[in-house]
Amino acid sequence: MDIPVFLYPSAAGLSFAAAAVAVGAPLFSDGLRTLRLNRCFATLRETALADMPAGFVHVSGQVVLESPLFSPLSGAACAGYRLEVHGIGTPVARSLDVFRRFRVIAGGISARVHTAHARWQLSETATRDVAPGQPLSQNLEALLARLPEASWLRRSGVTLRIVERTLADGAQCHVVGDARQARPLE
Repeated sequence: MDIPVFLYPSAAGLSFAAAAVAVGAPLFSDGLRTLRLNRCFATLRETALADMPAGFVHVSGQVVLESPLFSPLSGAACAGYRLEVHGIGTPVARSLDVFRRFRVIAGGISARVHTAHARWQLSETATRDVAPGQPLSQNLEALLARLPEASWLRRSGVTLRIVERTLADGAQCHVVGDARQARPLE
């Protein structure tokens, strides 16, 4: 006959178990989200805006601005831009993103694209090297002031290389995301 063994949890054991649950829950959640996104991307195909897609979709079309935004280096009208600031000869680099809502138009149908939490892949439009004592425009100076690394590099006497990437007005773009139908008031 087996003698029953009773294990009583200790305070340290309960603390460890609670910590394991607290750490494991976000990891499990991220893994589950990755698995679901992987399944969605495997079946994702480009859909025409005329088909009035809903849910997780891939659409493409021409960029049309809702409000004007101009890139700081090239001065081109755009829906958004990314400034990448590198210290020449140093490993220090940082980027600044500025984006606004815009519309994608294809086949006479338009869709509004919200830019919050978006991930962008943009083409390079302008590059500029800024020497340590070189004066900058007030707008570019204000933008660089938002990046502590850029301010530090300028004070340290390092030449900055500023690379601008934009989503230009009228450019063709692809958008992958969650689409919903909007019914404006008539």
